[in-house]
Amino acid sequence: MPVDLDIEAAHIATIQTEAPVEPRSRWHRVHSFALAAAVVLASGAIAMAGSLTQRPDPPRSRVQQATVEQVRPIEVTVRIAVGTQPASLITGPDGIWVTTAEGLVLVDPESARVVRSIAAPEFLAWSFGVASDDFLWVQQGGVSSNAALGVVRVDRDSGETAPIAAYKSEGHGIALGFGSLWAVDIGGVVTRMDLATGRVLSRIALDGPGWGIDVGEDGVWVGGMFGVVKIDPATNSVGPRIDLVGVSDLSVGEGAIWVTAMELGGAGKESNRHIVARIDPTTGLVTKRTPFDFARAVAAGNGAVWVISEMDGSLAAIDPATGEISQIATISSTMLADVAVMNGTVWVAEGLIGGELIRIG
Repeated sequence: MPVDLDIEAAHIATIQTEAPVEPRSRWHRVHSFALAAAVVLASGAIAMAGSLTQRPDPPRSRVQQATVEQVRPIEVTVRIAVGTQPASLITGPDGIWVTTAEGLVLVDPESARVVRSIAAPEFLAWSFGVASDDFLWVQQGGVSSNAALGVVRVDRDSGETAPIAAYKSEGHGIALGFGSLWAVDIGGVVTRMDLATGRVLSRIALDGPGWGIDVGEDGVWVGGMFGVVKIDPATNSVGPRIDLVGVSDLSVGEGAIWVTAMELGGAGKESNRHIVARIDPTTGLVTKRTPFDFARAVAAGNGAVWVISEMDGSLAAIDPATGEISQIATISSTMLADVAVMNGTVWVAEGLIGGELIRIG
């Protein structure tokens, strides 16, 4: 059974106020075993010391490089140490929760401090979660062979956990709405669960692996390799497919459905590009495609659509009306994992080697 950790001894937040991060040079994540071996033999000790004290420069994509000088910068106001590999942000009535490799961390948005941690080894990096009035619902991503696949319910008061639904495939998105919990997995199934009991109500088949889910006013929107579809919560029927390629996340808000995806150029890999697509929720038509390289996650709210880059540490704000980037900045020298909006404030989880929760504005 998970227990609360001693915050003073284990997870004290380190807060730093700083000026906006300046753009840096491009960083290519290339793996060359032969070159690595040569470097280690020649200067292993020096390389190790350097890696512990200085992060590599992030990449600067062609789209971000062309845009950064034309729009307003983004100001980073606080950085909070939250643990190893923060992966998912869960906004709830008591604050913002972060899933990490060690468990769950609660950050008070007003003081920007870690106020509670729940040790839970089964919550591995790259899990997803949502919050209801009494519980946190964490979807295990199954990154490690030691992890079960499914949804775990966490009592926010006691920290006790209970497995709810099992999957046969890795989960890649969870949402709350219409009195139910909705979880999508890469096996191509949306599992609908009763919010009060956790009982599985329905398993809804998709046309391919699912990746990203959110709830709108009249339906549940799901993305994946097949594109984007809307599920009718009254009948559990799947609507017509909206053609998009390589969907990695979606968010409902600011009058539209916002999807991180790929656009194929048709003339080889170099002509392909990452985009944020705007879908009209009434017609189901894609009304705007905003280029943004390595787009990973998206969150609509606070008068903008916020998107993070998986590779170059960039965060951008998109104007919902025009679909154009209105703000952009490199806020990290490592990979970004998730973005969320809560009470008018934007939060970003810094994944991999970062281990920080970043507050914007």
